[in-house]
Amino acid sequence: MSHNARVEQRTIRLSQSGKIKLYLASEEVRSLNDQRVELIFQKTYKSRRYQDKGSKSLLMEKRNGRWLIVQKEQLASLPLEQLSTALDFY
Repeated sequence: MSHNARVEQRTIRLSQSGKIKLYLASEEVRSLNDQRVELIFQKTYKSRRYQDKGSKSLLMEKRNGRWLIVQKEQLASLPLEQLSTALDFY
């Protein structure tokens, strides 16, 4: 699936979601230098129509005194059949 198709699919899902729940856990911050850090965390997203759980990495860079995301990566996801069990822990 192309990047544009994924963006469109995600936009549709989020616009129809209504109330959402977002949980973050197991946060880890790795300092790469004084201007760059990598954040790694577990995220659980749940809405009326869509749910997802997985690991994510964000590369952030300090520019003009502000921390900006310069790269993001989905590291792993759980299949939906495992998701309901995983959500019970939150």
